[in-house]
Amino acid sequence: MRFLGSGVFLLPLALALPVTVPAQSLEGQAVRCKGQLISRIDVDARPPFEIRGSKVQRRLAKRVTELHATTNPEVILRFLALKPGMECTEIRRQESERILRTQPYLAQASVLAIPDNVGGVYLAVTTVDEISLVVGGGASGRTPFVRAFRLGETNFMGEAISVVGNWRHSEDFRDNWSLKITDYQFLGRPYQFAVEGARRELGGEWSAEASHPFLTDLQQLSWRSTAGSRDVFRYFKRPNDADAASIGLKRSYS
Repeated sequence: MRFLGSGVFLLPLALALPVTVPAQSLEGQAVRCKGQLISRIDVDARPPFEIRGSKVQRRLAKRVTELHATTNPEVILRFLALKPGMECTEIRRQESERILRTQPYLAQASVLAIPDNVGGVYLAVTTVDEISLVVGGGASGRTPFVRAFRLGETNFMGEAISVVGNWRHSEDFRDNWSLKITDYQFLGRPYQFAVEGARRELGGEWSAEASHPFLTDLQQLSWRSTAGSRDVFRYFKRPNDADAASIGLKRSYS
């Protein structure tokens, strides 16, 4: 029964194949941007895998891949350097594509200009997500057998938010816990906001950072602000195998 259960779980994964972004749109031939008016922007946000196989196999695989929330098209639109009503320029099209590709939750991205049959163009934006689930851990041959565990999502609910937590067993003092949350599009703008907190064996720490990263040469401004506090202990070896000495260190910054 143990082997059968593993086989049923792995079957859908074997049928979930990586998605690739086509070089051309299925709706028309892509053209260069030469100042044409942009009539609209179509976004096709895709999950990390496409499902193939028989009807039963696709149904099983779909249940597994449904655990992934595809990136919200509104998130993708806000990163573009082009908007409907603007003139389409090649530099802004290329920069829009490059900005999307730098996002850690996107594996692939393309921005193509397609004629709209009224003298202008529309943008066909296609993205493929990275696998967003984060799972990790550590084990030992003696109790406690589980020594560390990591769980999180790098694209929580498809909203460009990373949430990752960690736990690690401590032999002598309290267990270690930490949580880090990063919003890659804070307040609906290309700002980033990250907050992290940790409880160590002794002491703890927290930090926060708000920034407007330099994403493109089209930017005129970039900034970064940080704040945090650390209350940690550093250990020093002593001769003759004596117990290590420790000293407490406290630091706050902003």
